[in-house]
Amino acid sequence: MLIPQIPSLLLLWEKKSLGRVSVPVWLIILSDQLLIIALVSYCLTN
Repeated sequence: MLIPQIPSLLLLWEKKSLGRVSVPVWLIILSDQLLIIALVSYCLTN
């Protein structure tokens, strides 16, 4: 009974606790991943 409720509780907690802070954090994480992908693809093509 508790297991299906855990993800929804985590999502609610993330929305309440992070809020505005989560957006720049996700942008930083995504930009880092894009840089890594770009570097890997650049190395593979050359």
